Amino acid sequence: MKLLHAMLTGALALLCLGGPAASDEVNPSATSTMTLHLQGPVDAAFAMFDPVHESLWSPHWRPRFLGTRTVAEGLVFVTTGHTSAQTVWLLDRYDAAARRLRYINVSGARTLTQLDISVAPRGAAASDATLRLVETALDPAALPDVRSSVHGFPAEAPHWEAAIDSVLRTRS
Repeated sequence: MKLLHAMLTGALALLCLGGPAASDEVNPSATSTMTLHLQGPVDAAFAMFDPVHESLWSPHWRPRFLGTRTVAEGLVFVTTGHTSAQTVWLLDRYDAAARRLRYINVSGARTLTQLDISVAPRGAAASDATLRLVETALDPAALPDVRSSVHGFPAEAPHWEAAIDSVLRTRS
């Protein structure tokens, strides 16, 4: 936890210090939202977004948990992506009753990402999951990657829906 706090503090310091005046800066952040229409009850659908259950529908999702695997606020884990950059994740908010969670991650000291997820019922056997991604370039060279990632985020919806629905069908 101290490592993650230090990384986040350092990342925020990079954003706040030493750059051009705020009026001259290019916005280092970009935001995107997508909504998934899932064919499963809300509680089952919500579980698909926690870091333990995501591996049920995403075969490349292999988090390494630092400490406990208990899904709760403060859970820290590490992933390695397609670029081999290590990403440190914090489950910053987890509210099962409200079916809301938030991840914050730092990837390769280049980007800081916030992912807010909320799942709401759409009848008794269907759900809608809204995912809001905010990605910030910590390094000016990462800005094109941030913009590309955020721009492509909504295009992932059909893949995510199909993958999650295939699990939800087998669990209902």
